[in-house]
Amino acid sequence: MILSLRLSQSILRVRLIRAAAAGLVLGLTPSVARAQVSVDALELAFALSSPLAATAPQEFHVTNDGATRTQVTINVQDWDRSETGENRYAPMGSLAQSCRAHVKVFPTVLQLEAGTSASVRVWLDDVAAVSVGCYTILFVETPKPPPSSANNGLRYSLRYGVKVYVEQQGQPTAELFDAAVSPLSGSSVLSLELGYRNVGPRQTIARGVVEVRRPDNTVATTIPIADFYTLPGATRRLSIALPLLPRGTYVLLAMIDFGGAEIAAAQVQAEIR
Repeated sequence: MILSLRLSQSILRVRLIRAAAAGLVLGLTPSVARAQVSVDALELAFALSSPLAATAPQEFHVTNDGATRTQVTINVQDWDRSETGENRYAPMGSLAQSCRAHVKVFPTVLQLEAGTSASVRVWLDDVAAVSVGCYTILFVETPKPPPSSANNGLRYSLRYGVKVYVEQQGQPTAELFDAAVSPLSGSSVLSLELGYRNVGPRQTIARGVVEVRRPDNTVATTIPIADFYTLPGATRRLSIALPLLPRGTYVLLAMIDFGGAEIAAAQVQAEIR
């Protein structure tokens, strides 16, 4: 789910700006902006392996939860993720896996009376031109309220991101291409650094575990690796903090289940001094 606030300053102290930014990082739920709108779907998927499924329109619904009429605009952009998993946005057509003009949206401007909903149709045009899949994001946004004596401290607009996946449906394939042990930045704690690459045709949702093994091959402890998402052709850098261990030599065995026929695995030796 992508949910963000766009903030503007009007007679606003630095302390208040920092408080607003902290709230954004923590993740705000739709109830924070009940005076504006809500969206009932934050992901849409089109399967390229089935032309009929790819061209069939899909819908999501925007609801005005407030007490007054409001306008909603829909802005189409590219998106991907950084190696550490943060979402990144760019103008349409900027990224290699951009859907460009193949994803169509109607309408792109909604006028919603209080308590009403409207449907937004999304479909894929010229399927034959999209050979390897693409990704886009639809930002559903309300305008900032105009300045007034009642809101001269903080004005904001609510923005949802509806991610659109246009993908082949082949077997997911991935690999661990790097593994090393190093101290966490500014800390004496050691971490296992992993490099993961999605070499398949569609996004992987992966999870895993690290087994810490003693020289006699018994397991000293296990460390879970939480779910993470990786687009085709992209890499992810994972940093797994190691628990305090008695002095000695250990083998760290990382195993990642990405939903394919096999798992991705790597091992590295660690000296605890």
